[in-house]
Amino acid sequence: MKKIIIGNWKLNGNTEKITILIKKIKKNILLEKNTIIFSPPTIYIDLVKKLIRNKKFFICAQNVDKNNSGSFTGETSPEMLVDMNVKYVLIGHSERRILHKERNSFISEKFFAAKKAGLIPVLCIGENYKERKKGIAEKIYKKQIDCILKKFGVFCFKNSIIAYEPIWAIGSGKSASYKEIQKTVKFIKEYISKFDKKVAKEINILYGGSVNYEKVIEYYDKTEINGVLLGKASLDPKEFSKISML
Repeated sequence: MKKIIIGNWKLNGNTEKITILIKKIKKNILLEKNTIIFSPPTIYIDLVKKLIRNKKFFICAQNVDKNNSGSFTGETSPEMLVDMNVKYVLIGHSERRILHKERNSFISEKFFAAKKAGLIPVLCIGENYKERKKGIAEKIYKKQIDCILKKFGVFCFKNSIIAYEPIWAIGSGKSASYKEIQKTVKFIKEYISKFDKKVAKEINILYGGSVNYEKVIEYYDKTEINGVLLGKASLDPKEFSKISML
């Protein structure tokens, strides 16, 4: 089964660096074995589109607004992303939750707006270090899922993606163990299945958080994740290509 690999570049890159990165990745990836997705800063989406024109790669926006038009300076609407042939969008990344104070209620509205426009939302969920130590991680996942599930219904998760990214692991060099990841995957599936078994079975779950090639091999072998959401590794053409070819 195809894996989903999303490279989240965050606030990195310029025209020259992105051009070199994409060209190297296109050269390294000889087989389109998996679903490979680039998530560049919004301003570079058109450049990436042109660079990947002859490859079956996809684009994921790093953010989206809940509105399609209006007086919302600096925002990008779901319909604008669709117009740019963007297929995926990150929703609720921990950096947006923390740095931009995005609450679950707001995240749920963005998720629904993205779905309504025809985008595939990638809902990022995860616990911080204190929540992990207190043993309340599953309560946090439930809240982050419930804000969408109970407001818009379980079918909002149909043809959607959930990315488990423990906050304590992002950029720390530490990653969750395969046992922790599998436990989280099982929890998500079982919880959603209470509302609809088919949706739960079909939903794709990714892992992200200080991921490297060796870790991905272990995760693929010992967990039921459907792919990975990469941060730092996505800016290294060799590392990203190796992971994409697994």
